[in-house]
Amino acid sequence: MSRVRFSFVLCTLLLASCSSLPAFGPSADDIQASSMPTFVVSDSLLPYQLIDVSGNIMPVLKQESRQFPNNFIKQQFLTSDEVIGPSDELIIKFWEMSREGLFSYNDNDDSAFTLTVSNSGDINPPYVGNIHVSGLTKKQIRKKLLAMYRGKAIDPEVNIHVKKVVGRGVSVLGDVKRPGRVDIPANGLRLLDVMAMTGGVIGPTWENVLTIKRKNISFPIRYDYVLDRDINNVVLLPGDVVQVERTPRKFSVYGAVSKTGNFAVNKPVVKLSDLLATSGGLNDNLAEARSVFIFRENKYTKENSPTKVYRLNFERPDAFILASKFMLSEGDIVFVATADASEFNKFIRTFISPSLSLSSQVKKLGAW
Repeated sequence: MSRVRFSFVLCTLLLASCSSLPAFGPSADDIQASSMPTFVVSDSLLPYQLIDVSGNIMPVLKQESRQFPNNFIKQQFLTSDEVIGPSDELIIKFWEMSREGLFSYNDNDDSAFTLTVSNSGDINPPYVGNIHVSGLTKKQIRKKLLAMYRGKAIDPEVNIHVKKVVGRGVSVLGDVKRPGRVDIPANGLRLLDVMAMTGGVIGPTWENVLTIKRKNISFPIRYDYVLDRDINNVVLLPGDVVQVERTPRKFSVYGAVSKTGNFAVNKPVVKLSDLLATSGGLNDNLAEARSVFIFRENKYTKENSPTKVYRLNFERPDAFILASKFMLSEGDIVFVATADASEFNKFIRTFISPSLSLSSQVKKLGAW
């Protein structure tokens, strides 16, 4: 068989096998043909709208402005309603109208005593014996003491000061540098103060989610939202639990890029140019530069609204400027379509090149 005839037969066979070449996802024409200029519901196809990105058409990413619920935000530092517990130290000061009363010493008409609350929750002020104070506020303890001293002291007056609190704390768990229990005063501390006491979060702030648990209520929020908004620096109370979880954001890239998969980009605001650079950029041998698609689900519009599909043409002279301004949202999927010519290149690399190499080796063997 002549060389020309052999090549013709070989090419015919190989061209017939082109339909079995591997695919890289839908073509640009398929995506454009299936897009919907207006919202249409179809049982066979999820609705989406195709939008070409330009200097005049650039999607505005709606930034989430998350904050704690009102019951956390409105919580103020405790004052008169702080609750006394075991091992707390109280300074109790007594006054009487006469210097001849129970607490008159050295011509003074007042006396002060430092009392420690026992493990059973009691104190032992003079002349009245044990009084159970655990779980009571200062106001309630004062009222109780006045009732007990009535008839024993001369028109008594009582003032109570909390000198020291013990056993009140906030538990900080998870991805912080020094997890554990933080002792706080009876009136409370703010969230950022407690985070500072534990050494702060591990990793970038925007990758960490804080969840405050208070009794039967819990609420998660990203740490950078706490840093950026004073209103989220809420007051923590004894018994609160702060759970810190590091959750790197990942963005998906598929199609004709150097590396496909899910990638974490170490920036607070991620642009399309950042993600493409992380994935190694467009594959020169495969990519259709005019057809870089970003699929974005509409999170802030009415139910069943179509997904937005943005297309960026990298043959534009301003393409890299547009890519550096296109902000990605977590959950976006970037897909780079495969150029039609790349199918022929794959054909050459997959079938023709090995055959030519084999033919060359046979010729060398025949020359021996």
